[in-house]
Amino acid sequence: MATSIPLLALLAVSLYTDLRHGRIYNRYTIPAMALGLAINALAGQGAVLSALWGMGVVLVVALTIADLAKIGAGDLKLLMAVGALKGLPFLAVAGLGAGVCGGVLALGLMAYRKRLPDTGTLALVMYMNLGTKGAWAGMLNAGKLPYTVPITAGCLIALVMRGVG
Repeated sequence: MATSIPLLALLAVSLYTDLRHGRIYNRYTIPAMALGLAINALAGQGAVLSALWGMGVVLVVALTIADLAKIGAGDLKLLMAVGALKGLPFLAVAGLGAGVCGGVLALGLMAYRKRLPDTGTLALVMYMNLGTKGAWAGMLNAGKLPYTVPITAGCLIALVMRGVG
């Protein structure tokens, strides 16, 4: 519970600022990373290692595919904060949930805007990058939508699946 409350606060603020201003601010994500590491350090070596692994995995992914996937720096720092607060196992569930939610939301918005591609193209695109921001932005092609929406949904799914504590 010690990390769930800061996580929910961070997600709420990040979702608001990204929807309202198109930005996720460092003044929220950086302190959340520090807080997550501090709380997990108090919980023991295993917890802090999981938090460090969570942050590290996001950083490695950022350095390898961020440009390809068109993931913004704010989204990456938000995911690093999630990793610092909740650790690698939580981050894995939340990331999978965010990917699925992002893909489903992209399909729903494309259908709403009557921009669904043919089935073969859609299957290829979804296979190559289900839920990544690249698919999100590229397939919609009708305005920018913040990826904090599926990140938040993925984190909420992970909280429910893994227990709020």
